[in-house]
Amino acid sequence: MKLEKASTNMEEKVLCFLGDKLHPAMRSRQAELSYLRQLTSNLLPFIVQQKYLNCRTATSLVREIFSGIVFLPVMDIIADPDVINHLLILFFDKTPMANLPDSTEPKVEFLSNFISSHSVNRRPVLYTDLQTILEDQRLLYVFMQFLKEESALNVLQFHLSVDEFNTRILNPDLTKEELEALHLQAQQMYNTYFASHALDRINFDDDIVQEIKSIIAGPPENVIKLRTTTPLFRAYDHAYKLLENTYCPMFLQSDRYFSLLCGERCGNSNARGLGKGGRKENAGVSTMSKLGNKLKGVFTAHVDDGQICEEEPGIDLAEAMFPDGSSNLDGAADVYTMEDDPRLKKLSAWRVFIPQVMMRMDQNCKYYHTFRIEVQRIDVRDDDNPDDLHWTVERRYTEFYVLEAKLTEFHGELSVQLPPKRSQQNKGLAFLESKRPEFERYLQTLLTLPALQGSELLFQFLKSPTPFTTSFLPDIKIGKMIKTVPMKLMKEKGQHLLPFLQAFVASTEAAKPKPR
Repeated sequence: MKLEKASTNMEEKVLCFLGDKLHPAMRSRQAELSYLRQLTSNLLPFIVQQKYLNCRTATSLVREIFSGIVFLPVMDIIADPDVINHLLILFFDKTPMANLPDSTEPKVEFLSNFISSHSVNRRPVLYTDLQTILEDQRLLYVFMQFLKEESALNVLQFHLSVDEFNTRILNPDLTKEELEALHLQAQQMYNTYFASHALDRINFDDDIVQEIKSIIAGPPENVIKLRTTTPLFRAYDHAYKLLENTYCPMFLQSDRYFSLLCGERCGNSNARGLGKGGRKENAGVSTMSKLGNKLKGVFTAHVDDGQICEEEPGIDLAEAMFPDGSSNLDGAADVYTMEDDPRLKKLSAWRVFIPQVMMRMDQNCKYYHTFRIEVQRIDVRDDDNPDDLHWTVERRYTEFYVLEAKLTEFHGELSVQLPPKRSQQNKGLAFLESKRPEFERYLQTLLTLPALQGSELLFQFLKSPTPFTTSFLPDIKIGKMIKTVPMKLMKEKGQHLLPFLQAFVASTEAAKPKPR
C-alpha cells in the first residue's frame, strides 16, 4: 500500500511540475490515440500518392490500422521500463547470443496441390490490349498521362524511339550520312535510357547495356550490328513486356481509363435527390446566387488592345447583396487575366486536344454534352506551378460558335472557320463525336494565327471554367456603371479602330478660321 501510494504521489508531482508543458498524448489513452491518428494523417501524403487518398473510406481504414495496430503498441513498448532495461542489458552484454535450436517436430508435407489455381482466366469486359492502345490516338494520349503520373513515361518513349530507329535501320541501302545519323541517334538513346547517370534510365540487364555500349563506342559503320545482333531487340522486348504486363493492367483499372469510357464523375451528387419542394424552396436563393456570381469579380483590370487599364474603385454588389457568402453557392471561379504571367500572351506555346465528349447534368436534372478540352503549355520553367502548365476546360457545342462570332467581330474574317451550325434537335452524341476532330483542328489553327497571340477572347475560352456566352451581365463593368453613368464594355484588340484613327487625325489638324 505504501509503495502504491508513493508511486501515485510521484506521478502527481511529475504532472504538477510539467503543467501545460505536458505532451498532449500523455493526458489520457484516448488523447494518445487521437494524437497518433493525426500523426498518421500527416504522414500519409508523404508515403502514399495523392490519387490513392481520394477515397475517404480507404484513407480512414489505413489511418486506423496504422494508429491503433502499429503505432499504439509501439508506443506502449517504448514506454515500458522493463522493455527498455532488457534492451539495454542485451546491448551492453558481451556474451555471444546462442543460435536457435532446430525443431524436433516432424516436417509437414508441402500442400502443392492446393496452391495451384484451376480457374480459367477470363479477360474483363473493358479489356484493351497494348497494341490497340498504341494505335488509337485517344487511348495513347490518356495512357501517356497515366504513365506520367506513375513516373514511367520513359518506358513508352523508349518503345516508340526503338520503333522509329528500327524503321530507319532496316533499310538495306544506307548511305554514309544515314549511318552517321543512326549512330548519333543510338548514342542519344544510350545516354537517355541505358547510361547509369541517365535521368530516364530503365533497369535493363547488365549484359544488354554493355553490348550496346561497345557497339556505339565504335565507328558509325558498327551501328549495323544493332540490326544483326540481339541486345537492342532484347531491350525492346523488356520494355514492351513491362508496358504490357505491368502498366497496361494498372491503366485499365485507373480513373483516367474509366473517365475516358464513362465520363468524369458527377460533381453534384445531391442533384438527383432534390425534390420538387426542395427546388421551389431554393429557387429564390439559386436565382440570387446566380446574379451574385455574375456580379462577382466584375471589378477587375480592364484589358483593351493588349494593355491593362485599371478600373475606378466601385461597390461590389455581390458582397453587398450576399454578406454571408451565399454568392458562392454555385461555385463561381476567379476571373482569369493575362497580367499574372506575361508568357500567357503567347498562345502559340499552348497545345490543345479534345480527347472526348462528356455527358453532364444541369441543376434541373437534364443531361447535356460538352467537349472536354485538354490544354498543355510548353513554355515551362522549373519554378512553375504544375496546375498552370496543364488544365482541362469543358465547352458546349454552341460556345464554339460564340467564340467564332466574337473573333469575327473583333478581328474580321479569319482563315479558319467552323463547319455550318446545326439545329438543337440534330446534336446527338454521335453527331458531336463526328465534330470533335474538326473543333480540335479549329482551336489548334487559331493558336497559330499571329493576330490572335494576345487575344483575350481565346484566352478566356481556353482558360476560364465559366460558360462562354454573350450574356449581358458578365460583359458589363457594373462597378464603374454605379460610380459613373457611362458603361464600359470589355474590348478586344482592333475594336473601333477606324473611329479612333479618324478622331486622332482630326485632333492633329489646325482649327479652321471662323467666318467673319
